[in-house]
Amino acid sequence: MKRTREEALQTRQHLLEAALEVFHARGVARASLDEIARTAGVTRGALYWHFRNKEDLFDALCQAHFKDIRAKLSCEDGAVNPQAWNILIESCIAYYRRLVDDPVLCKFAAVLHLKCEATPGNEGILRVLASHRDIWRQHMRTALLSGQRHGLLPLDLDIDLAQAAFMSSLFGLTSLWLSEPQRLDMRHCAEPMVRACADMLSQSPHLRRPL
Repeated sequence: MKRTREEALQTRQHLLEAALEVFHARGVARASLDEIARTAGVTRGALYWHFRNKEDLFDALCQAHFKDIRAKLSCEDGAVNPQAWNILIESCIAYYRRLVDDPVLCKFAAVLHLKCEATPGNEGILRVLASHRDIWRQHMRTALLSGQRHGLLPLDLDIDLAQAAFMSSLFGLTSLWLSEPQRLDMRHCAEPMVRACADMLSQSPHLRRPL
């Protein structure tokens, strides 16, 4: 029984790894479950034993990677951690540096930012992606509010605007590097870019609520 469970978990992991490879190579919209099953070395029936459809498989892939990323961001306890905002900044810097050296993370980031096409028939995938981005927004909001409460960010900072500005900057940096990595030395620029974005939130008068 234990052996069967271990084999099932191993098959599931192989399917997730195969899905990442196929999504990265073909784009999520054009990827087929048949090709993913072949890449994993299993039957289509084995794939359906673990995942209902492509959306379910994509969701599981996101959960696996975002769980790791969220653990590194360490902001789940932001409501009570006075350093949550600083932890978020340091974790973002570490994440971007890791992108350079971790090919699996790099492929996953490319799938999210470049390979989830807004095409007919791909709406389910986009809904899954949106739900995971909403979770990320909530973690960021928690860190921003914590920073505000503990004097690390201005009390009149507009949290909605700040969240949109910071998230747009991070997503833009990610997409730029993934599209043209040869033009941007991420190891060198990760820290100054992330800290510049954080400084923008602290200093820009355009992100303040009107008094």
